[in-house]
Amino acid sequence: MWGKRWLERLEGHDPIAVHRALTAVAEAAPGQRITRDAARHALAASEVVAAGLGKPAEGLPAGAQRVADSLRPQIKTLQAHAQAAVERIRNDQIDIDPHDEWDEPDGATDAANADAREWQTQMDLLSLRLAD
Repeated sequence: MWGKRWLERLEGHDPIAVHRALTAVAEAAPGQRITRDAARHALAASEVVAAGLGKPAEGLPAGAQRVADSLRPQIKTLQAHAQAAVERIRNDQIDIDPHDEWDEPDGATDAANADAREWQTQMDLLSLRLAD
């Protein structure tokens, strides 16, 4: 699951944090660099949207699920933003990967390749949970 620490703190904040996180990536200008934190937060916010659609990730913090439930009246708009954010992160050449597993020391090619496959698998699963 993406951004678990951000998700664990989410309940203490206004649900507008989900909107902001998605908008920062989904509505970024073409060619605008997406920061590591922006990507992580957008992926975590996308997890909240998926939960609001009734497709939560395993291990989603209870507070994040409560926020997802509170966002249900807006879920279709958020769904479109989440899908756009995930695609932007997936397709852009982000120089710092938002998934920590890619931070491997030099010479760790096999581990990095396995992490790259896991990254892609997790992105695919999130995309599927965001689909209608």
